[in-house]
Amino acid sequence: MFNYIIVGAGLAGAVMAERIANILDEKVLVIERRNHIGGNCYDEIDKTGIIIHKYGPHIFHTNYPEIFKYLSNVHRMERIPTPRARIH
Repeated sequence: MFNYIIVGAGLAGAVMAERIANILDEKVLVIERRNHIGGNCYDEIDKTGIIIHKYGPHIFHTNYPEIFKYLSNVHRMERIPTPRARIH
């Protein structure tokens, strides 16, 4: 028996399911039509060991350290330095 059903295991669905399960301690059923979670942020490793961005490259922006910390707990993320000078 589940207390919540979430349709879609993209970024929003996956985060909601994790938060409900871990903070509210409730049972969650996640339904996803693809054979993977993560939505369009999904990466896969090809047979040579190279990470492939299946749905194209993606970048995440936030000014909130707590959001970056949360996402870093569930996925390896790297900070990309923001240029301080204007590029012409």
